[in-house]
Amino acid sequence: MDNPDSRYRRLDILESVDKIKFFETQEKIEIPPSSDDKYHEVEHGEENRLDKIANRYYKNSTLWWVIAYVNNIKDPFYIKKGVVLRIPSENKLYGFKGLIH
Repeated sequence: MDNPDSRYRRLDILESVDKIKFFETQEKIEIPPSSDDKYHEVEHGEENRLDKIANRYYKNSTLWWVIAYVNNIKDPFYIKKGVVLRIPSENKLYGFKGLIH
């Protein structure tokens, strides 16, 4: 979208297998990098397993989607060894302006 005032300006344009283009349905939430963030290099045995990585940092495997979200991962089942992921600080996830309320 070229119009900076459009409500669709921050949405990605996706394409179906039938080559039909459409807007994603969720408006993006900004989680700016922080000095409290951690960075994790995916190791052998963690490929395609964001749930394991989430459990390691958050003690909650269901927060895998947070890691996918901030790293702009569209397919969580295609994470290769050696990829470096930003793990947002837990205090950025809860409460005011956090992802989880």
